[in-house]
Amino acid sequence: MSEIIKTNTEYSKWIKEVSLRFRNSQIKAATKVNREMLLFYWSIGHDISENYNEVKYGKSFFKNLSLDLQDALPDVKSFSVTNLKYMKYFYDLYNNSNRLQLVDDSKTRICLQAREGKSITNFEKLLPDIGSDLAREITKDPYNFDFLTLREGYDEKELKDALMDNIQKFLLELGRGFAFVGREYRLVVGDTEQFIDMLFYNIQKHCYVVIEIKTRTFDPGDMGQLGTYIAATDGILRADNDNPTIGLLICKTKDNVLAQYATSAVNVPVGISEYELNNLIPDDYKSSMPTIEEIERELKD
Repeated sequence: MSEIIKTNTEYSKWIKEVSLRFRNSQIKAATKVNREMLLFYWSIGHDISENYNEVKYGKSFFKNLSLDLQDALPDVKSFSVTNLKYMKYFYDLYNNSNRLQLVDDSKTRICLQAREGKSITNFEKLLPDIGSDLAREITKDPYNFDFLTLREGYDEKELKDALMDNIQKFLLELGRGFAFVGREYRLVVGDTEQFIDMLFYNIQKHCYVVIEIKTRTFDPGDMGQLGTYIAATDGILRADNDNPTIGLLICKTKDNVLAQYATSAVNVPVGISEYELNNLIPDDYKSSMPTIEEIERELKD
């Protein structure tokens, strides 16, 4: 225990409040480890940066803070001097509250209306009876993946893994009527095996939806692969009472003109959209903070 906690009532009260906050976060983290712990780390960084710091408590502040938090929470190993400094760095890096706060319902509705039906599609051309309604009801541009938190430089597998780990939120983002069928869904096509990134069925539209995810900019060559998956799904899985299978390519960025030409060049119904993902953690920060596995081990101890 440091001398500060013995002599400064405000500081002592804050240490106790942090302890309670941590315990509350532990309870929530049992089901939402990643998000809750990151929010907790950010909140500690906020406190350090805005209220409690070296200017106020001297050059040994981080050392004393580490000692006092470890004394208050002896079973927790997350409060080393290095980790505390990274918590402050995390807050300084993401001090825009919009990064971490949930958007209120009214803003969410406005944002949703702005995104619905904005995907570039060929639905009106290939599905003239329902094309415009289908595009409006079943597509968005961009898709919002801010319910995920990934490292900077994440790859395609990491993004898909994260979407599967948050499948309920992904289904909500996709929209009404989507049911998950499978990931890397296997189709035997001739003498080959084809694996669809993600296969869904839209109950309201009575059709399969093939979704391909790309963590790069759109390439017209993607249409060939997606078109093959759509045709194979129609030929193998589609029942007599199902509507034609549609495909959605969700990529990091796209050239709208190029995407428009690409959709007009294929004879299967496809849409091309971008995605947004803002909750990214610097690689060096993530490597220095406790891993999810380490946090889970602490929760079990």
